[in-house]
Amino acid sequence: MFSSSEGNVGQGAGSATATSLSDGRKALSKLVDFPGDVEEIKKHLEDEGGVDPNGPDAYGLCAIHKFASWNKTVLLEMLIPKLPEWGLETKDKDGKTALHWAVEMASVASVKKLVGSGCDVEAKDGKGRTVGFILDNAGDSGVIERLKKAVNGE
Repeated sequence: MFSSSEGNVGQGAGSATATSLSDGRKALSKLVDFPGDVEEIKKHLEDEGGVDPNGPDAYGLCAIHKFASWNKTVLLEMLIPKLPEWGLETKDKDGKTALHWAVEMASVASVKKLVGSGCDVEAKDGKGRTVGFILDNAGDSGVIERLKKAVNGE
């Protein structure tokens, strides 16, 4: 079967489990499902003592990764102000930021929102790839061109 540690992920200086973080709060990422209910997420974000907006789920994904890949800019707009200063650059277990997720899922609106919010377009994933590198090595298509423009702030 599985070892007792499977599904647990470390995040930052302290280790966190998917359901309860070291400070007792629950990870927002664990509480949300696609497509993301705006009112439910708003309620969770208001519960600062009970919910960590940047906490990872069992797969190491934080809400920002999910919202970016789902192309949910309304949810990103609600979440970003609640993140810690470094929250835009939070990496998953593979070293991907929300910007990596948005690019890989062709979520153009999310790319624009993240870049406009100050995301580091030069951040590297666990394989040393920036989003620019990923896009430069993708096939030619209209979506790739729109993503490149969004990454460049156009």
